[in-house]
Amino acid sequence: MPFAQNKATLCWPNLIDGCTLTTSNTFTRPLTRLQARVLKDRAITTDLTSQFTATLADNKPVGVVGLFGHNLSADATWRIRLYDDSDELLEDSGIINAWPAAYSSLELAWENPNFWTGIPDDEDRSRFTPQAIWMADKNWYAKKAVIDIVDENNTDGFVAIGRGFLSEVYQPEYNFSYGVQWTFSDPTQADEALDSTEYFDAKPQKREVTMAFDWLSEQEAFSRMFRLRRDLGVSGEVLFFHRINVDSTYPQRTMLARPSQIDPVAHPDAARHSHALSLKEIL
Repeated sequence: MPFAQNKATLCWPNLIDGCTLTTSNTFTRPLTRLQARVLKDRAITTDLTSQFTATLADNKPVGVVGLFGHNLSADATWRIRLYDDSDELLEDSGIINAWPAAYSSLELAWENPNFWTGIPDDEDRSRFTPQAIWMADKNWYAKKAVIDIVDENNTDGFVAIGRGFLSEVYQPEYNFSYGVQWTFSDPTQADEALDSTEYFDAKPQKREVTMAFDWLSEQEAFSRMFRLRRDLGVSGEVLFFHRINVDSTYPQRTMLARPSQIDPVAHPDAARHSHALSLKEIL
């Protein structure tokens, strides 16, 4: 079944750590950096046209592929192909923009340089962790993903990628309830001098979101939400989409995150189960 556009989406577990990564390109910092949780510890290649393959030990459900903490330019394109264990092509993304067109021409002034492309400008992109995400038509039982990147206009002169992501896609039957809260946590420390002048040790802010799924079936509550808790704890990765359709809010409300706390699965009445979920961005 195709994924619903206007619905919260949770993607886990990240299968990249169990993949064998292969490439014919030259990497000055190894491709295996994609399997490190530190996004700033990046794989780097000076080949601005590159390809690599992530191969799983067995077929696994895969519905999304992502690259995080990258330096891909506004002109960069990529292509993702999923194959099964018999090397049959399951789905081909075709050549797509690494940065999605988040704005329609109706939202931009004619003079805006991105009027025709809709791609967020450098200032907008710098506000968030760079992410290139491709959503398949459905979850496929795939053995490998082949990723092609073309970024010939990259002014850095190299392609760098911090974290790879391959995962199953889960969408609850009923969306989260009203009352979703988005905010930022700011770990910046402030010191005050004797004359009351304040000095700040500025640190990056992290997005946080809190939501509640109040209409879960018993099966969803325990085969999905309770399993998410068991799989992730407070350290595991989950790719969260407020909704998967790309619009002007997509960059702000899509993020690689981790649970910030563990909330219980509840059974408030005979008709439903419920579960609250709090997530914090991974930088």
